[in-house]
Amino acid sequence: MTKLAFKHRCAFCGGRELEQIIDFGDMALAGGFIKPADFASEPRYRLRVFFCMQCCALQLLDIVDPAHLFGRYFYFSSAIRSLREHFLDYANEVVARFLKPDRATVVEIGCNDGVLLKPLADQGVRTVIGVDPATNIVRTINDPRIIVVNDFFTSAVAGRIRGERGHADLVVA
Repeated sequence: MTKLAFKHRCAFCGGRELEQIIDFGDMALAGGFIKPADFASEPRYRLRVFFCMQCCALQLLDIVDPAHLFGRYFYFSSAIRSLREHFLDYANEVVARFLKPDRATVVEIGCNDGVLLKPLADQGVRTVIGVDPATNIVRTINDPRIIVVNDFFTSAVAGRIRGERGHADLVVA
C-alpha cells in the first residue's frame, strides 16, 4: 500500500471527534485500465468513511496526494447517459428557479468534461466557469462559451476568478 496523508480533524468544522463508519480496505484508484499481470503491483489506498460527531459531516480522512489522483484521471462524466440527462435536468432547474441567465455567473468546482457547463451555456447563462485539475479531461471542453480553469480549487483560484469575473451567482460542486 502506498502511504497516505491522514487528517485528524473534520474538514468542515475542525472537530476531532471522528468516528469510522465504513472501512473498504485498500482500494485501487478508479478508472485505471491495467493488464491482469499488473494487478498485484497496482498501488492501493486506504478507503475509510468517517462521521464527525460535532457537525455530522461524512468524509474521507485518508487523503491521496491530489496531484497523483488527478494526474492521470480517466473518468469522463459525459460518457454516462444517465449523468448527461441528470445534469441537463439540473441545469434546467437551477436556471428556472435561481438565475437570470443573461446576467448570471456560474462556477462549477470539479467540472470534469463540462457535462453540466454545456447545458448551462445552452440556457444562455452569461458566464460559465469550470474548475478542475485533470488536464486530460478539461482539454476535451471545446466550447468557447465555457471558461476553463485547469487547477485545483483553492482560495487563490477563487480570488482570481472573482477578480476577473466578479462574484458568482451560483457555485456548484
